[in-house]
Amino acid sequence: MSEDSEWLKDHGYLPENNPLYSEMYVKEYLEFVGQLYRIKNPPIEELIEKIGLSSQFKKKIGDLSKGFKQRVGLAAALLHDPKYLILDEPTTGLDPNQIIEIRKIIQDLGKKKMVFISTHILQEVEAMCKDVVIIQKGEIVLNQSLKELQSNKEQIIEVSFDYRVENLACLLYTSDAADEGLGVDLGGRGIIKK
Repeated sequence: MSEDSEWLKDHGYLPENNPLYSEMYVKEYLEFVGQLYRIKNPPIEELIEKIGLSSQFKKKIGDLSKGFKQRVGLAAALLHDPKYLILDEPTTGLDPNQIIEIRKIIQDLGKKKMVFISTHILQEVEAMCKDVVIIQKGEIVLNQSLKELQSNKEQIIEVSFDYRVENLACLLYTSDAADEGLGVDLGGRGIIKK
């Protein structure tokens, strides 16, 4: 087995823009993915149940909501039982109920697999992650447990833009400054009172 094949065997990936064949039925698509991975008896029925696709597996993928399309992509990423699961913005574009359901599925998966979530939505980090790694321009700039990160009241957050920001009304508060009614205006006026 080549190095690339070994890597593919160990990793499952769900991209943000899930590339699915809209004219295929859910079960047909998962069988197709199983053939690509050369799985003799892929656990399709088990995954359909686990991921919450039971009511949708006889439908064409093109007829599914974004939430169910995400679930199909997640089932495809899990079909070969990878050790590591990489999820890129797994809840983007989902309605609030779908977000809750997908988070629960991901948390359950995290009990048995190492799950990496790429997101810019801090609520997703708080809802699903134990550890946080922030990478900027290919460099790790932060690597802490979520608890450590949340307990640190003195945090410095540097914001930079690659373009000029006009009419920006954005305030950044530290916990102590917020208690005193102070904030930092990122629009350039310095420290201001609420």
